[in-house]
Amino acid sequence: MTAKMVTVTFLFLGLGGARAEAAPDAKTIVKRAIDHQAFNLPGAEMKMEMLLRNRRGGVQERKLFSRTKQKGGLNMTLTRFVAPPDVAGTSFLFLEKEDQDDEQHMYMPALKMVKRIVGAQKNARFMGSDFTYADMESRDLDAAAHRKLADEKIGATDCYVIEAIPKNRSAYSKIQTWIRKKDLVFVRTRFFDPKGKLLKELFIKEVRSVGSTPVPTRIKVTNRQTGHSTLLVISAIKARADLPDDQFTIRELKKR
Repeated sequence: MTAKMVTVTFLFLGLGGARAEAAPDAKTIVKRAIDHQAFNLPGAEMKMEMLLRNRRGGVQERKLFSRTKQKGGLNMTLTRFVAPPDVAGTSFLFLEKEDQDDEQHMYMPALKMVKRIVGAQKNARFMGSDFTYADMESRDLDAAAHRKLADEKIGATDCYVIEAIPKNRSAYSKIQTWIRKKDLVFVRTRFFDPKGKLLKELFIKEVRSVGSTPVPTRIKVTNRQTGHSTLLVISAIKARADLPDDQFTIRELKKR
């Protein structure tokens, strides 16, 4: 199976535990970080809050509930907005595929319609946040060229710095990621626009343990060009190894 990373899934479940070895190359570091993070929990349920802040300081708060499951090395996630009333019932289904495009479906209760997100639509912002739909799909590691930059510290923590340059057309010209050496947890990511200018920056603000698995529970993304930011807080998480497949279907997506 091709090595892939699921951006939002690794953020929700990401979590590490492995020791870094001496002087690995860039792609090896990223693959180890993914292997020891995205697939450690076979399933989970999460309660989340999303705070959207514009450059003038105005804040919108949203509450979400999400289920995720890993099966055969592939991820399934269903996320439902529960508040405020104007977005309650809006739901998002992600199904990772091995040898084809991942599936993304959005249910809009006001229209009673399920919309599949395809093509250029994936570059749109997800529910007004600073995540795009493309940020939430899996990426083949071979679809980008990776190189290791000089190691850096974030605070007192030693980090690898990896730069990925997409080989095909992408919304980003490059992505730079800081990965903690001690446990291979992703802690900062910078996304650059097609002109090479810094577009947005993601920070893992807090990591907590679920059993022996470290889980990022406060994730902030800031658009450096607009000043808009998104803070995603996981307020509760429960490991679930017993979630049935029918929790991740179009039929389930339309339930409230």
